Amino acid sequence: MKKSVLSIIIVSIAIILVIVSCGDDYILQNTSTQTSFETVIDYTEYLMLHAIVESADGNIVVGGQKTIQVIDSAYSPTDSTGNYQAFIVKLNMDGDTIWTCSFGDSILGESVEKIVLNSDGSFFVLASQFRMRSMSSPDLYLQKISADGELGSYEIIDGISFPYIEDMIQTEDNGYIIIGKANGYRRTSDMVVIKVNSYGLQSWNKIYARGEFNSVKLLDDGNLLVAGTKIDTISYSSNIYVMKLNSVGDSLEATELSIGEHNYVKEVASVDNNKFKVFGTTNSPTSAVEFIMNLDSAMSPTNVKLHYDLYSTTTRDCKSSSDNSAIFAGYRLSPTPVAFLNKYDASDNLVWQQLYDKTGFNILTNFVIPLSNGGYAMTGRYQNTSTLESTGFIIKTDPQGNVDLE
Repeated sequence: MKKSVLSIIIVSIAIILVIVSCGDDYILQNTSTQTSFETVIDYTEYLMLHAIVESADGNIVVGGQKTIQVIDSAYSPTDSTGNYQAFIVKLNMDGDTIWTCSFGDSILGESVEKIVLNSDGSFFVLASQFRMRSMSSPDLYLQKISADGELGSYEIIDGISFPYIEDMIQTEDNGYIIIGKANGYRRTSDMVVIKVNSYGLQSWNKIYARGEFNSVKLLDDGNLLVAGTKIDTISYSSNIYVMKLNSVGDSLEATELSIGEHNYVKEVASVDNNKFKVFGTTNSPTSAVEFIMNLDSAMSPTNVKLHYDLYSTTTRDCKSSSDNSAIFAGYRLSPTPVAFLNKYDASDNLVWQQLYDKTGFNILTNFVIPLSNGGYAMTGRYQNTSTLESTGFIIKTDPQGNVDLE
């Protein structure tokens, strides 16, 4: 395993933003001419959205948890029903609901964490199942859902201590690779990879190092490319960690890299199956910035670009596209609450930035995906700045990040 500390030429970018007020809705830079929408999921209070995927027919599917009852003053359910339930909604290109479904055990709580689109148009959904107000470790609930929103079979994976899932992909054998962290929180967690078959039955799981895996890709040769944030057990610094694994989880190659003291991986991508990109944030040298790191076939860094931006105070997610471009999403809370999208081209240059504001609300963006029409969809929750109550949202943009609110 290699470990490198990079000396980096910092790329500083000056950005001039033209802001146009849109009343009580968003504050946008431009006017969209392509279909886009904002949808508030108001089926229940305190709805949390954690997963988003484009369906085979070009629509949007999101999932999370919805509140099905309040918790009484004794911090226990008011009856035998769980407090939260896994929840999925499919929206068309105008933001209208096509179907919804919920699932889970009647006395537990579930929350959708990841959704994978299968080759036949159906979905494989991973949810966390937990006992409300309990310190016990949650189980992983794997649910099949048809393209029409009908519930299929499900499996429950237990025995993995405190799993927290960051990414999930389908493999060539129609099984799934699940990655994230286990065995604790923050500095005490371990990187974990779980393999399940097409039915959701566990084939194997492996622990690798202290930290968490954040992104996984399937390479053309059938091997896996995984990347995450590794924690130094002495200094507690956070380093970039990239590995190649074979189909049974054995390490073929690994590299550990650092830019600043704390580096957090959001996404990894294969450029041509021999070169790779890692996307994330770092605190180097004095403040949090977004980084894009290029690696050669030996997993050695060839180029790193740092992008300083006033609004990138909390970058929550990043996704790469097949053209090697990338989109970062996040938010800030002060001095003025805004959400943002930052678009980078294949040469890692910042192409545009869009800011979004909603009067009286924090826009807490969690996830973003590129869409097949060139636009983007992001999800998260609105938080009322007065009451702190939250509800889920989905925003679909055009290829320049614009939202046309009529």
